[in-house]
Amino acid sequence: MRKGTPTMARSNSKPARRDPLGVDRPRANLAASRGAFAAVFALIVVLVIVMYAQERWLAVVSVALFDGGLVVAWVVSAWLLGAAIVRGIGLPLRGALGFATAAATGMGAMSLAALGLGLAGTLNRWSVLAILLAGPALTARWGLGILRTARTIQVGRWLAGSAGWRWLLIGAAPMVGMMMVGASITPGLLWKPEDPHPYDALEYHLQVPREWFDAGRITGLHNNVFSYFPSGVEMHFLMAMHLRGGPWAAMYACQFFSIAWVLLMAAAVYGAVRRDGDAEDGSTAARTAVASAAAVVVLAAPWSVMLGSVAYAEGGLALYTGLAAAWMLRAVGRGETRGRAMLVAGAMVGFACGVKYTAVPMVLLALGITAVVVALATRRLREWWKGLLVYSVVAVAVASPWYVRNAVWTRNPVFPLAMNTLGRAHFDEVQVERFRIAHSPPPAERPLGARLLRA
Repeated sequence: MRKGTPTMARSNSKPARRDPLGVDRPRANLAASRGAFAAVFALIVVLVIVMYAQERWLAVVSVALFDGGLVVAWVVSAWLLGAAIVRGIGLPLRGALGFATAAATGMGAMSLAALGLGLAGTLNRWSVLAILLAGPALTARWGLGILRTARTIQVGRWLAGSAGWRWLLIGAAPMVGMMMVGASITPGLLWKPEDPHPYDALEYHLQVPREWFDAGRITGLHNNVFSYFPSGVEMHFLMAMHLRGGPWAAMYACQFFSIAWVLLMAAAVYGAVRRDGDAEDGSTAARTAVASAAAVVVLAAPWSVMLGSVAYAEGGLALYTGLAAAWMLRAVGRGETRGRAMLVAGAMVGFACGVKYTAVPMVLLALGITAVVVALATRRLREWWKGLLVYSVVAVAVASPWYVRNAVWTRNPVFPLAMNTLGRAHFDEVQVERFRIAHSPPPAERPLGARLLRA
């Protein structure tokens, strides 16, 4: 037989190429790479900004880079702080759900720290900087380890890797662009007679922090009843006012916080649906596809785009509610780790109750009752009772600073609610009646049948 080099079989695969390390590897498909995904996503965002802002597009980009960049750094600081807290209970943080959980935990902890300092009259630019630097300081050793590891990571190779089904997330780019345009508009000019209503921000979400900033401390304002509401989100507005030197300088950053809440909420949904942290198996690609679609659907809701454009508190409530539900779902069938999952769910519920009063029935009680029903339906109440106890205690403990504050100020922990039962503080009978009418449905919609028809 004739000797020689064997004939290579023809193949449809792309020829291998030699990288700088001398290792042969297949030629990457750049069109499906992570780098191409990032470039296309950014291009769509810019095109949407230009379409809406027209000749003022550069002003929007400038505001987004400066005020939006400040909020990005803020979220990173919160993520580091939250990671230190969550890692302390021995719970691993993986994927998008881990990132959203750590960031939300850090944001909630910052809010409570600002509340304590504000009540003491010591919240100022320097104490805000101390809060923001707490996360990096607590995770300095961990961060240095990541930096050492990063030296061995080839960014180019990572960007050339396939984005896979995450390309579905490209559908979120138009919504991100719209939110950036909305958040870059002077508060008040964006709003119409319907939601978003200027009254909510000009008298509540932005005005209350502004009055506290002017007063130099957090105190009950007899001229503004909204100062007695839980203000878990508004604490970040107040901190931004101190850091930037005034309410006017911080107004755009306050609106970009809303984008952060909404995007973190979408990340939480993505991680929960993809089941980040579960063992990798053959269904990973399918889970990634469904998770990407779920995140896009959440962001595509008009309510999400509106909440991501104005200085409201509902974005924070949506984030904490989504995370509470995600960790409650992970507690099902978790056995030995159920207690820690329920602990995190309880913390998220507590932060939600520190954002709005409505979270008490809609999140705390609803999720708690759901967990009890699951435990009874699966005949595992004996296995669940410790987790339910942890959930309840942690939720109440995390939310309690806001309600204790009101009890000290007015002797009514939920003032201005339940005034006829728990006390009306400085309100007279006329004000109590006016508040009741303002927060009641119209007479024609008060019967149960009319409410169901309206729904």
